[in-house]
Amino acid sequence: LRPGGVLGQTALPLVEGLFIRNKKADYADTYSAILALRLHVNERHSIPREKTIASLRLMLQRLELADLVIPDLAKWEDWSVVDEVFTAFKNSTEETKWVRVPAIQYLRRCPLEKAKEHLKACERIDPHSIQKANEQITRERKP
Repeated sequence: LRPGGVLGQTALPLVEGLFIRNKKADYADTYSAILALRLHVNERHSIPREKTIASLRLMLQRLELADLVIPDLAKWEDWSVVDEVFTAFKNSTEETKWVRVPAIQYLRRCPLEKAKEHLKACERIDPHSIQKANEQITRERKP
């Protein structure tokens, strides 16, 4: 995934298979792959933006690591996965509940009406996570 090189586009399926889709991949390796893909999106390197974002969307299927990409999807205004983000929130367990706050923040930024409906459901499912998301926003706004 060398920035500026042709290797990026041809390596993308390999990176997806080894680190993004592979639930047995080591956390550090997966995280490194996410960082490399982020770089390609943010710096507009050799891999087309949409292909790179599509690869990162795959992380939503790995609930234990979905929180690593949800903020990026919101930052890049990728609202195509609003249902998947809500599903990640809804399906999170005690072992994966950290995905809930980033999911709430994504849904809050999303301009789609469906996101507002999902937020109401989030409030019914887990008001505590809504409170945690509110507290995080308050902390971020303080100088």
